[in-house]
Amino acid sequence: MLDEISALVCRTDMSAYSDDKLLISARKAMEADATRAAKQANSRATKARMPATHAPANYYSTKKLSAVPSLHGVLSVRPMDALLELARATPLGGSSAVLERFSRQWAWIRYLGAFDHRNTKLILRASAVANVFDHDRALVSEHMGVAFGVLAAKTWCRSDGASGPIEALPVRSLLNGVIAGHPAGDFDQRGSLEPDYLLSYPDKSPTSRRYRVLECKGTQHASSVAKALGHAVRQVDALRYQGRAIPALATAIVSNEHEISLHSIDPDDEAPTIEVSTENAWSPRGLRRSALSPGMGTEAEGPQWRFELDEFIIARLERHRVAARAALVGDLNVSQAWQRDSWSPVDLSRQLVERSDFGESWLGQEILVRVGGIGARIFVGAHHSVVRALASLELERVLTAEAEFDGTLFERVQGERSDQPDVRPGFESSITSLGPDGVIARIEFMV
Repeated sequence: MLDEISALVCRTDMSAYSDDKLLISARKAMEADATRAAKQANSRATKARMPATHAPANYYSTKKLSAVPSLHGVLSVRPMDALLELARATPLGGSSAVLERFSRQWAWIRYLGAFDHRNTKLILRASAVANVFDHDRALVSEHMGVAFGVLAAKTWCRSDGASGPIEALPVRSLLNGVIAGHPAGDFDQRGSLEPDYLLSYPDKSPTSRRYRVLECKGTQHASSVAKALGHAVRQVDALRYQGRAIPALATAIVSNEHEISLHSIDPDDEAPTIEVSTENAWSPRGLRRSALSPGMGTEAEGPQWRFELDEFIIARLERHRVAARAALVGDLNVSQAWQRDSWSPVDLSRQLVERSDFGESWLGQEILVRVGGIGARIFVGAHHSVVRALASLELERVLTAEAEFDGTLFERVQGERSDQPDVRPGFESSITSLGPDGVIARIEFMV
């Protein structure tokens, strides 16, 4: 058991590929998809006795594809950190507040024994995936794609000058109307694509934010990478700010018992800087959309849309991100207050657990899982200054608290956190992952 736990926190090499060969393969895959889509469109037109047509507009991405030097070679990663990104990027809700606290820990419990290394290279543990097939195996690949894709995207942002906490905001929540205040039916998604995440990080001040787009793919076969990246490029082209494309990263993670590797390309664009505020976050202004190219959508596919972002939509998306943070640490009342259509005060939950680690106070939720004679105590929370800022319902205060943690405490606490399991009396071991925005995840295995 200690071997599996060690594999979660030990720094291990992950091979990363981003070069001209990959760019050429991705572009060829996009051209092949466009040709295939055109043939299918013509076939439908012939059967309907309509004039010949061509592929939907979103098959014709004009983005310039570039390699990503910071994501080529070898990356040193801790799987525990990747699982923290997975838990944050793919939260599960529930009708019961108590059960929701359990369901949000699914990423840790599912993949605790999933990793191994061979000759310093990160791989999936063969015994963990030996009897996982078909849809279930595809689901594992998808989860690894998100976990390590988000982790790599943050490395990409930092290599390009980003400082402070980097957040992955789910685009789907925006398009579903969770933030925009519209029912999902208001947006015709036929023939439309959208990326997974909008990456957000501070620019010149905590409330001055820069944004990039991220699409994560996961596969167990290296032969599928080019096609996956080609599709990802079309997806990241669907979000616009003031009519301009937003800089983006497309990643594909290959995960199997022989390798976990990263493949990425960077469609060039300039990152917009947007000022966000509490006032804008509760604005009733709605989401706008614009046609990709009039007349390019076929009748079968429906209209081809891009979604136009502005400072009001961005602020509301930041509000959703903060709501997810409050839910992650276990304060569902504060989380729901951030999601309401109008601002109203709320008190910090008394159900939060307070604990002290690395000389600092943390507030969050704790669950205990026991199997036979072994138990696991899972604590997920955030630094007390960040959690108290969440209860203020002031977006500026939350962003400032996150930036202050990153600027004053993160490096020190990170230095005290071990890349080996801590072994203490009464415990088999304990492992920790920490984010620069003050989020912490700690698992203690008890004998």
